[in-house]
Amino acid sequence: MRILLALGAAWLAVLALGPAAMAEPMDGAEQVDDIARLMAGLSTEDSALARFEQRRSWVEYGQAIDGRWQKLESRQLTPMRAWSARKLAGDPGREVFYPFSGPDLVNPMTILRDRKAYVLLSLEPVGLLPDFAAFDEPSFDAFFAGMRQSLSSALKWDFFQTKELRRDLAVPGLEGVLPLLLFFAARDGQQVLGVQYLFVRPDGTLHEVAARPGEAPAGEGVPGVRITLRSPGSEAVRFVDYFSVDLSSHSLDTRQGFFSFVSRRGPFTTYLKAASYLMFKPKYAAIERFVLDHSRQVLQDDSGVPFAELQRRGWKLELYGSYARPIRLFADRYQEDLAEAYRTRTDVSPLPFATGYKIRADESTLMLATRPGG
Repeated sequence: MRILLALGAAWLAVLALGPAAMAEPMDGAEQVDDIARLMAGLSTEDSALARFEQRRSWVEYGQAIDGRWQKLESRQLTPMRAWSARKLAGDPGREVFYPFSGPDLVNPMTILRDRKAYVLLSLEPVGLLPDFAAFDEPSFDAFFAGMRQSLSSALKWDFFQTKELRRDLAVPGLEGVLPLLLFFAARDGQQVLGVQYLFVRPDGTLHEVAARPGEAPAGEGVPGVRITLRSPGSEAVRFVDYFSVDLSSHSLDTRQGFFSFVSRRGPFTTYLKAASYLMFKPKYAAIERFVLDHSRQVLQDDSGVPFAELQRRGWKLELYGSYARPIRLFADRYQEDLAEAYRTRTDVSPLPFATGYKIRADESTLMLATRPGG
């Protein structure tokens, strides 16, 4: 029954997306949720993967992850959900656009809850669906050691460190973000109904390839992956699309088909967090324009679109938390006009959780910018 329900829901999702989404069903599709749960350190019950739960490396991994996740839940995710429910109007029909995301799925799915789709873009490779049956024991142990290491900063500070992430993703079997995306989906309580690899061709059309454990897909264009999810107690499906793509202005100029494909899914609610202040640089002016041209709202910390640019365009700005100087690595990105707004405006609301590069709520900045006219 579990298999039939999962496959039935996945097929309804395919029909909803139209002919372009009708890729060949994945062999062993009923195992995708179990693969995600195993990587999340959660029991797969009576599945074919349950035998791996006896291995010492997985038991130790699960215990360590449980402890860290509980701390993240109490410190960050629970207050974020409560704040979002009070402060952010529900807009389930609008997709979330998250450039410079890395594998951070947990934050947009928590603060912008129950949206129909999340579109994540960053430079990290997509990776593969792991084939645990093909792993020998040392490879299995190394994979979960790599998972634990790659998640370390995200579970401790709630952001990934780019240089360390690239190093961690060099572990065999963990050469991309897909395992981490599935980890966050399973830990969020989502049921994973399917995984498909995506390629957006130069002309902006979408090609899909069924994902099979351990098999690399072949295709032309910008590579990506689609994860189909269902929330507990709901029959509605939603999607996470991740694309590995350079977001510099040169890339936007040379990949116009891809960015045309993305723009057709807007207007978005764009989410920007721990974005390395890249849109402060001329090299990333094009993605800044793309965000502002194709978003109805932008929810961001101070590392996203410069405050001055949002003001210049006349966007309505709601401010939360406080504004402190950026961390030492980005000390030159201090925004005096943003500091002045926090000092002088009387409508700044408190923020009960940390966000961005700040690990304390009382030092964190969050702003909600709404396009003129709504």
